[in-house]
Amino acid sequence: MDFLVEIDPDKYLPCVCNANKSKILHEKIKKPLCRMLMASMLCCKQLKSDIKKTGYKINPCDMRVANKKINGSQHTLTWHADDAKASHKDLRVNDKFYEWCNKKYGSE
Repeated sequence: MDFLVEIDPDKYLPCVCNANKSKILHEKIKKPLCRMLMASMLCCKQLKSDIKKTGYKINPCDMRVANKKINGSQHTLTWHADDAKASHKDLRVNDKFYEWCNKKYGSE
């Protein structure tokens, strides 16, 4: 942070605050941060809705985890923001979920 103050003191020095004996840079980012959080929330909400329609049960202790019995074993999905993880002992089940995601939301 000190290097930013050295580069442009007029811009960054007024934004430096002291908190718990440490310097922090306080900058106005309210709108972009809010939009980023809102986009992440909407993405998670859409994924949750879509997987519930296909038979997954949302874990009541962690709303970002879902399970479904496939081929006699549990298929577990976890997600955060725009990142998801699928686990099943049969890798073809994970491949099918990957294909479903690409078909539903577009490929990488």
